[in-house]
Amino acid sequence: GFKGVVSGRITDDEYAEDTDKVASALVSNRWEAGDGEFGALFNVSLIDDYFQQSNTFTAETLPTDRTPSGETVGIPLSVGIVSDKGLRERAQANMSLQWRPNDELELYFDSLYSGLDHQQHTIFGIGFIDGNDLTNVTLNSNPELCTDIGQAEPVCYVASGTANGTQFLAGTHAITSNVDISQSAAGFKWDLSDDTKLKSELVYTDTDRQYENFIQDWHYYGINLNFVSNVNNHTNFDVVGGGTTDPDNFVSGGLFQPWDDSVGSELAWTLDVEHELNAGAFTRLQSGIRFADREGEFRAGDMAAFDGAGLTGDTFGDNYLVPVDMGGATYLDLPGFVAADYEYMLDNKADIRRVYGISEDRPEADPLRNFDAQEESLAAYVQAHYENQLFGYDIDGMLGVRAMNLDRTMSSFGEQDGVRTEFVDDTSTTEVLPNASLNMYFNDQTILRSSVSKTISLPAFSDLNPNLFTFPPAPGTPVGSGSGGNPDLDPIESISYDLSLEYYMEDGGIASVALFYRDVKGYISIFSQEEVIDGQRYNISRPFSSGDGTLEGAEIAYTKFFTELPKPFDGLGVQLNYTFIDGEVNLPDGQGGEFTTELAQVAENNGNAVLIYETGDLFARVAYNYRGDYIESFTTPGIQEPNTSNVRSAGRVDASIGYNITDNFTVTVDGTNLNDEKFYNYWGHPERSRDRRDPGRTISIGASYQF
Repeated sequence: GFKGVVSGRITDDEYAEDTDKVASALVSNRWEAGDGEFGALFNVSLIDDYFQQSNTFTAETLPTDRTPSGETVGIPLSVGIVSDKGLRERAQANMSLQWRPNDELELYFDSLYSGLDHQQHTIFGIGFIDGNDLTNVTLNSNPELCTDIGQAEPVCYVASGTANGTQFLAGTHAITSNVDISQSAAGFKWDLSDDTKLKSELVYTDTDRQYENFIQDWHYYGINLNFVSNVNNHTNFDVVGGGTTDPDNFVSGGLFQPWDDSVGSELAWTLDVEHELNAGAFTRLQSGIRFADREGEFRAGDMAAFDGAGLTGDTFGDNYLVPVDMGGATYLDLPGFVAADYEYMLDNKADIRRVYGISEDRPEADPLRNFDAQEESLAAYVQAHYENQLFGYDIDGMLGVRAMNLDRTMSSFGEQDGVRTEFVDDTSTTEVLPNASLNMYFNDQTILRSSVSKTISLPAFSDLNPNLFTFPPAPGTPVGSGSGGNPDLDPIESISYDLSLEYYMEDGGIASVALFYRDVKGYISIFSQEEVIDGQRYNISRPFSSGDGTLEGAEIAYTKFFTELPKPFDGLGVQLNYTFIDGEVNLPDGQGGEFTTELAQVAENNGNAVLIYETGDLFARVAYNYRGDYIESFTTPGIQEPNTSNVRSAGRVDASIGYNITDNFTVTVDGTNLNDEKFYNYWGHPERSRDRRDPGRTISIGASYQF
């Protein structure tokens, strides 16, 4: 029958400048249509998401002998703060239409749309250390922070010091991004007979993304910078004598204009057949095919201009340099700083470009950054369900195989002998992916489940994109930065072995233990390596495929409502789980060899604990989620060892409480990160702090009404 729901929510983010707002409405109904039924559902939602996060950082360690004694020491390239702030506006709508003309046939059409308008500023405040004379130098007392780089003595890491005659850079990135995604599907489900069912679906997906970043740097030259590393897992710093909040101390630097447009589409068709069998142990046979044609197109441009460098803020407009909202970074000794007003930058791009003596329009597309990809895949599967007995116990499971062929064509441009050349890469992959499972029922409450399967995961087009995005080094620094894709990535292959024992309690609840093992090949990891482009050195981050690796672990879980307790405690429940993961993989070392290491993005220790309360019209949750240390990326720039970036362990507390005021009206209050957990990472060793990010807490209030 008829159903309608309206709901709304407001969220207060600890650091964002305004509250988030969410509104949604849903309506659906079902009607008799001849001998059958027709149903329709429509849903819309609007979201305004204000966000802000501060990130203080310590760059990679480099050697220098510009110390009072001439001793070579390890110092950060720079220290600084990043302020991210902005607004995401999202509109979503979806529709579902279903028609069942009789009991055997159902036809449907689903469609959805999601649009995102994203505007943000990312403002960097950077104090440079490397390349300047150091005074007040103290070394870290831990000998593990000394690195052998071929000197007579190992180079040791500076704990604190002063960089003299350096600069403070304030860079504003005024970013806009628009994304439109639409998807439509038409299909049917048809019971051909009591034994045979058929279903098919045709799906079309279309995406369009436009991104633009308008960047301007400002410089405060001739300063002395104090820094102290690893203070509560971050680096503290300030400018001797201050001055970072005075616009008169800054002069303009370069103007940069990276942008990119990408579009993608996919047309996919599936057909599945299910047939009940009377063939001994085998009870059901499933088979199907899927064909997909996927395309992607990427265009980009950039321009660096410096003719407007050295000017004052008045040249660009009144109050052009404004104080930066540092969000949660009040723990720094730096009192604040000024940077270009990102809203003014977005509204006056043509005027700013005119000051730099360049075209008032966005830079033209660079053919060397064009990237096109087309992918056709054809897959088929067959699997049989079986039931039998083993050692006197009931068993069931599946035996099956899936075969897939993938043809991919990628084209891009590059320079060869000084001539612009198009490069076309055609690849074809055929995979056979078997699977088998067995479930053994010791009784109505205890089940042993086991399975083995082979799976693959294909790299995304964005990972395959060979184009580079580079940022030139700031004045006085030797190395720029950048990122790119890797067209030579392989599919990730995994042979998975799983075993679990589950116990279902008579009064509700489940306790389980699971073991898993993976043979992995081609695991994708991010590497940062130095590359020379047009004579300039850059630290470039790219994805690379690994060699052979393994992943193994165990999970224990327990879920229970304590209904046997006296009221009102009979609404209490818990949900607990802990997962241990261990693994290693062979990775390229960038010099033609390999090294063995832990897997990136995989933490050994992971756990969740949830306290639940549900009784009558009241419901509540308090959850603690923990993730241990893990490697973020490999082969980071600098001399620090090991050459990894690691994320520190973290645990956060979230909570929710709600009440059904009437059968139709519900209110909820939710909180995230109530313990104000921070994000920290470090350069290989816990005493080489890298980043600290302050996501802050959020509190939201929501209400929904059904009619």
